[in-house]
Amino acid sequence: MLRIHARTFPREDAAGQALDLRAWLRQPAPGVRVWTGWCRLAGQRYAVRLVAAPLPPEQAARAGARTARKAQRKQRRLGPDARFLAGWLLLVTTLATRDWSADDLLRVYRARWQVELVFKRFKQLLRVRPLRCQRTEVAEATVRALLIAWVLQEDLGAVLRRALAPEANRPVSSWQLAQLRACRGGRTGCWPYRP
Repeated sequence: MLRIHARTFPREDAAGQALDLRAWLRQPAPGVRVWTGWCRLAGQRYAVRLVAAPLPPEQAARAGARTARKAQRKQRRLGPDARFLAGWLLLVTTLATRDWSADDLLRVYRARWQVELVFKRFKQLLRVRPLRCQRTEVAEATVRALLIAWVLQEDLGAVLRRALAPEANRPVSSWQLAQLRACRGGRTGCWPYRP
């Protein structure tokens, strides 16, 4: 299963005709849509299922704005339907329909995304760089040490959140805590917390 972008994913029907994704999504139909067809990649043709789920209006608006900013940065003109397509989650899979319904695929994708966010936080908050270990045992020990550091950092983060929340009048995120740590006196890697 893979999230795709309409502009870069080659799709065609059984006769080899390209699927007009915009026209397909603009047809009136409620909720999640499923299309079965083919993907041609590196000279090979693969049977695929395309699952399209509309994003909630607020998320769709943010995705459309993000698409517009990205196009502006790259000095590209935004196509007429780019904002419309940004409002859809498009997944492609080769998993069998009898085993995996469209709703199952969406649930798995959302769960996978939560795992990705954990890894992203792990790398950013601990400033993890590629390991230079040559031996497996050393790499495993290093990862374990980093995980322990992360757990300790999360515990300290919980203490800081409780201390800062009344002042901030809203929840304090892990990203804000990481920024506090990075900005303290121009030094990185230390918390502004004194027990």
